[in-house]
Amino acid sequence: MAYLGKAKQKDLFLVAAELGETASEDMKVIELKQIILGGKNYEDEFVKNLLESIMSERIENENLEIQTLAREIQLEKEAREREFQILQQNKEIEKQQLELECLRAKQNTVVTKSGTHLKNHNDARNSGKAPELNFDNRKRLQCYECGSFNHLRPQCPSFKTQKADLCRIGVKSEGSLLDPYTLEGRVTGVECLF
Repeated sequence: MAYLGKAKQKDLFLVAAELGETASEDMKVIELKQIILGGKNYEDEFVKNLLESIMSERIENENLEIQTLAREIQLEKEAREREFQILQQNKEIEKQQLELECLRAKQNTVVTKSGTHLKNHNDARNSGKAPELNFDNRKRLQCYECGSFNHLRPQCPSFKTQKADLCRIGVKSEGSLLDPYTLEGRVTGVECLF
């Protein structure tokens, strides 16, 4: 009878149902134990073996559920790893294609001198004289402040600022906002506000 105290509520409910006793799932372990012990079909060895088989079946089912859950998690992990590897391969392919395009663009690029134009371009290795440079086609210089061709920015009249007076000689007025911050004084005999 002590073995009935070790069993779970679900197991005792199944034992009571197998013995033909009426029990509900919301009954407590003590109530189920009393129903099983007070039943007309109760035999100690039979109930003990029945309870052990029900418990072992439940444990096997739980282990199977744990194994299937672990297998599903492992499969999901492997699928994510495969997706990650595919993404990495795609990125590597895109990187290689971009590098290839850059190399093609570099091969097709002709380097020229900016601001000058070459007349009669010939290969320097095969000709005896150097190519002539034409500076007449250069863009005229202009001020980028006002757009004039007559001067550049440092000489621009709109850029020049007026010189500020550093020393102001003022007349003291009553009720001015600056009264707390001004002092009266004399400089070479002239009254000034500082």
